[in-house]
Amino acid sequence: MKIEDTLAVSAEELAEFAAPAEASRPIAPHLWMIDLASGSTRVVRSDDLEAVPDGWALLMTGPDPDWVNQWGGDLQRACDEQINPMLAAVSDELRQVD
Repeated sequence: MKIEDTLAVSAEELAEFAAPAEASRPIAPHLWMIDLASGSTRVVRSDDLEAVPDGWALLMTGPDPDWVNQWGGDLQRACDEQINPMLAAVSDELRQVD
């Protein structure tokens, strides 16, 4: 999603990506991508980095159970404290390029 022209993700979007990490191991590789123009996200059940289309950026591969578990189920906190600040910085850089 975009909030005031800044890329951001929601806890619900992160949950779609992280859900396999909450299940039993082993975890099939996944790619979590964001469309730089619209802010929409997509999860691809693959580890093929060629699957990232032009205009999209790779947010995360995995999901890594240790990373997911460190948030104790509070995926909104993961978005607020780690992912969205990173996306805000990227959004600033993209605005400077335009």
